[in-house]
Amino acid sequence: MHPVEDLGLLKMDFLGLKNLTVIEQTLKIIAKTKNIKLDLDTIPLDDTKTFKLLQLGDTTGVFQLESGGMKRYLKSLKPTVLEDIIAMVALYRPGPMEFIPDFIAGKNGEKTVEYLHPSLEPILRHTYGIAIYQEQIMNIARDLAGFTYGQADVLRKAVGKKIKELLDQQEETMVKGMIKNGIEKNYPAAFMAALLTSDQNNIDRVTIEINECRKMGLTVAQPDINESFPTFGVINDGQDNKIRFGLNAIKNVGHHIAENIWEERKAKGNFKSLEDFLNRIKDKDLNRKSLESMIRAGALDCFLTRGKALGNLETLLEYNKKLQNEAKSGQSNLFFGLPLSSPVFSLKLEEYSDVPIEKKLSWEKELLGLYLSNHPFKEYLALLKDQVTPLKKIKSHTGETIQVAGIITNIQKITTQGGKAMLFVTLEDSTDSTELLVFPKTLSANPALWQDENLLIVSGKVSDKDGQAKILVENGRILEKEKLETLKAKNFAQNKVWLNLPIGFDKDKMQNLKDILQKYPGQTPVYLIINNGHSRKLKTDIKILPATDVRTEIENFLGQNTWTLEI
Repeated sequence: MHPVEDLGLLKMDFLGLKNLTVIEQTLKIIAKTKNIKLDLDTIPLDDTKTFKLLQLGDTTGVFQLESGGMKRYLKSLKPTVLEDIIAMVALYRPGPMEFIPDFIAGKNGEKTVEYLHPSLEPILRHTYGIAIYQEQIMNIARDLAGFTYGQADVLRKAVGKKIKELLDQQEETMVKGMIKNGIEKNYPAAFMAALLTSDQNNIDRVTIEINECRKMGLTVAQPDINESFPTFGVINDGQDNKIRFGLNAIKNVGHHIAENIWEERKAKGNFKSLEDFLNRIKDKDLNRKSLESMIRAGALDCFLTRGKALGNLETLLEYNKKLQNEAKSGQSNLFFGLPLSSPVFSLKLEEYSDVPIEKKLSWEKELLGLYLSNHPFKEYLALLKDQVTPLKKIKSHTGETIQVAGIITNIQKITTQGGKAMLFVTLEDSTDSTELLVFPKTLSANPALWQDENLLIVSGKVSDKDGQAKILVENGRILEKEKLETLKAKNFAQNKVWLNLPIGFDKDKMQNLKDILQKYPGQTPVYLIINNGHSRKLKTDIKILPATDVRTEIENFLGQNTWTLEI
């Protein structure tokens, strides 16, 4: 890719521009016909007539400003200083082009320019909050991450030449520098939300960063139709410690519909109900794929359970389609758009039971890229604590042969130089994740073992060759869910189930709760946390088998996060 530089030679680009010849000929014609000798060094950079020409898009023959797209943008931008033209030329290329509308809106005062940190304002003020030039990136690295001039130039090279390996190295150095300089300490949630947004297409980085958020005491919550921005954002709840998944980070939910939802909410406030949401978002991109994905990812949990929403999916789509058709034909309705007008049909939903927690976690993995609200192996790891080493502790066992357990979340197959297949497998156990190296001999012994979402117990040697603890697999076996559930039932007599009752929980509801619990007899005692003015803890005489079904039914009745299994 870069053989000249690799040899230590100086590489220089020289452009042979015919535009320079055109300018030279123009000067000669002016001198002959007008007897005026123009000096290019004395031409003012704030000439009113010139900027009027640029604002009208009359730039045919002007180098880099004569394409149809550029002319259109110049008319919208209405440039008034030379820096406007420089910025447009820099932005008008694949990749940066997506920032042109924001640049124009900032220039014309159509949007408020926001900065993730006050130190960015002097660097990005003249480009309206957008990092356009390599010099700006160098200044950000120096001022916010403490880079030297030499280090900043290495970063500039990595960005300018698009050298991935060098970019990865510089990202780690820059993050550490920013943390050292105090940005993360002063604005931790904003910093991590920005980091997650920049890496949202790299699920390995997102997983690492979410784990870091948890260590910092920050909550990363599932998407929510009333709280999520298009990208990762911070919820202003007074504590500034909750980050919401962005709508655009949900698989199958495109940038356009995410922006549409956010703009509607920003203009008219939160959606009051599912019906209100479907009434206000009349967009072709609110289709089966995007709506179903938002439901399965939990973005509509604030209105109804995922089971009920999915059971009524056809009804929801048909309702919204009728509203879209009504909006299109609104010109023929004299009362359309008036405060008194409303749809002539209402949203009627059938009752459906909610889906099990395991299904919700599986959807999170599919649509968000990771298990977010809980981990499917968490309870099982507690059962196996005397048999396996938690993944977060394997580094301390470097060089030893140990046993670990978890769920497979990613598999990469490669072919060795000898033409045989081997695997790089990601295993998670709720404390951390690690890479398993499955060599050809181990793979051929039991190829069916290595499937996505399989629960495994694995033996192997811990290697720390590249500074990252990995396990060289010697053997493994499937952990059968039925046996794990049996083991769980035997251990449940030592556990407790805590149910946090909402305020105002009356006697009738208490009887309903008792009826639900008695459907699942077992050995685990049930405790209640009662909230009526003050909190009281109460032990009941009910013992249950705290399996997934009862938890799902209880949380449907009491609400999310009301169930705690104390192990």
